[in-house]
Amino acid sequence: MSKRDTRKREANSSSTCEFPFSKKKTLSSRFICSYAYPKLHFSELPLIIIGTIILGYLVNPTSRNPFSKFLFIAYQIGSHDHDQMKFTKSSYGKGLWDLCLISFWVVVFTFTREAIMQYVLKPLGTWAEIKKSKLTRFMEQGYVVIYYSISSAVGVYVMRQSPYWYFETKYFWIDYPHFHLSALEKYYYLIQSGFWLQQVVILILNLEKPRKDFLELVAHHIITCILIGGSYSSNFTRVGNAVFITMDFSDIWLAFAKCLKYLKFPTLITDSISRVLLTGDQSVYLGSVEWVLAAQMDSIHYRTRPDVATSANDLLVCANSAYCYSSCKWKEC
Repeated sequence: MSKRDTRKREANSSSTCEFPFSKKKTLSSRFICSYAYPKLHFSELPLIIIGTIILGYLVNPTSRNPFSKFLFIAYQIGSHDHDQMKFTKSSYGKGLWDLCLISFWVVVFTFTREAIMQYVLKPLGTWAEIKKSKLTRFMEQGYVVIYYSISSAVGVYVMRQSPYWYFETKYFWIDYPHFHLSALEKYYYLIQSGFWLQQVVILILNLEKPRKDFLELVAHHIITCILIGGSYSSNFTRVGNAVFITMDFSDIWLAFAKCLKYLKFPTLITDSISRVLLTGDQSVYLGSVEWVLAAQMDSIHYRTRPDVATSANDLLVCANSAYCYSSCKWKEC
């Protein structure tokens, strides 16, 4: 084979779309590779989609523009009935247009994840002389630390402006059902939905190297997405925010402990962080939310089907169990 043929073959192979860590392409990955973004790096397609939506909106920046549904929350109602969020004058309902905003943020998180990993965490890991075999894991866990630190802070701020601060659980049910949300509450809930759906996409397309707790992780993510959708449609958003805060705060410490392990910190430090802070937060706070759902749903009058709340509590227990089991295997991942 001549040098010219070799170069041509290398050029063709480098231009094809390959999903990282997928030994055998699935039907969905083949379809996406063939039709969605041939010859594009994985981070480029989301950026093109984001740019197209923003430019499409700027052509006619009004609420009548269909692209506005991807950028802004819909179903504005008017004055907020409850003095929960004093900084806003409007409340918002729920509907199918919310799926547009969620899908947009799935794309945004796909791009930001890749950008942060490649341009922030990879140079940091290289500077810290992390082994190449562990560098990708360090990048993945570093991104988790960054995102959950931000989402936890925003979740606490939302709760701070609400009657159920600090986990004042009786306000989960007072004036229930809570059909309307403030602008910040709705943005926060839908963006969190986009993040968790994007995590499922990562697993389906094999964008991460499969971990030893892969099945537990898949189960946890799927149950979480069901809980988010169910709590939003069933008006359990106050409970949902409390769960978001406890889960996100726990994930910070688990991912942070893994990053320290890759940086070769002493085992005593990483074990202390993962076992004490992680297990304590997850079992105490999220366990308390589960207990409240089980104990108070019959004692406080609310207009909903009791089986909905019971099912939500059962799913919470399943998600917490999968999370705790996965956390116990954190050293192997």
